[in-house]
Amino acid sequence: MFIGHFAVAFASKKVAPQVPLGTLVIAAAFLDAVWPVLVLLGVERFRIVPGFTAINPFDFVYYPWSHSLLMTVVWAVLFAIAYQTATGDRAGAMWVGLAVASLQCTKAKDRTGTIAWWAYIALLLILYIPGPWSPPPPSENAVAILGIVALAILGPWAYWIDRHRLSAS
Repeated sequence: MFIGHFAVAFASKKVAPQVPLGTLVIAAAFLDAVWPVLVLLGVERFRIVPGFTAINPFDFVYYPWSHSLLMTVVWAVLFAIAYQTATGDRAGAMWVGLAVASLQCTKAKDRTGTIAWWAYIALLLILYIPGPWSPPPPSENAVAILGIVALAILGPWAYWIDRHRLSAS
């Protein structure tokens, strides 16, 4: 599910090198970070239905505030404004906003239904292969909390990677 988000973040870093990678990762996954919070607040809903898709058992019943086309555009504009206000970087704000809006493209195929980084691909395979044979998650709240925790770890990790990577030259 997140492969497309991270691909957008890494591609955006190439065209907007002044924007921290962590910011781009958070922007690209922002709506998926907002979603579990809204689920826990009872604003949006999903059901766990074993066998609903081949990969995961989630039936997204109601999530107009985090994933509708209109709200995706609204969130993208707000995120871009916040970034520009914080940094003064207008060009970077455009790329950050586009990273948020990219959700509609990266999710288009994913709704019901490769980065050449072999370690990352191996990790995803390890996570996805047992999916059809694993029991469903215990509850919707457990999924939402896991989403919040995962993105809370991945965002800072991406910032750390950006600060500590070796130069290509």
